[in-house]
Amino acid sequence: MRYKRGVVTVQNDTTDAMERAFATACRQVMGPDFEPECTSGIEGNHSAESGHYYGRAEDLGFTGRSRSTGKRKTIPETQRGRIASLTQGELNKEPSPAIYLVILESHHFHVQRQKDSF
Repeated sequence: MRYKRGVVTVQNDTTDAMERAFATACRQVMGPDFEPECTSGIEGNHSAESGHYYGRAEDLGFTGRSRSTGKRKTIPETQRGRIASLTQGELNKEPSPAIYLVILESHHFHVQRQKDSF
């Protein structure tokens, strides 16, 4: 997982699970050479009660890079729903699957752990 310049994340079991699930889904669709990018963690302008500030949410981008060449690669719009679904499927394999939610937004994937799941 790459991190967009300036992104600050909380590394914990929740973010590790979300990033691992997203990377797995992306590589199933984009190929094993694809390295996805986290575009927002605890920094940025989120709502006051956003899970971003507590290490319960991350935004994951529509672009990543080729691990072999370093060139940027964009996830095709036609494949974004599939990646969201596959990511949710991967998270459903976690010990408490109902606590995760994957939302396909206009500029990124938003992945979160439910507020009341701690």
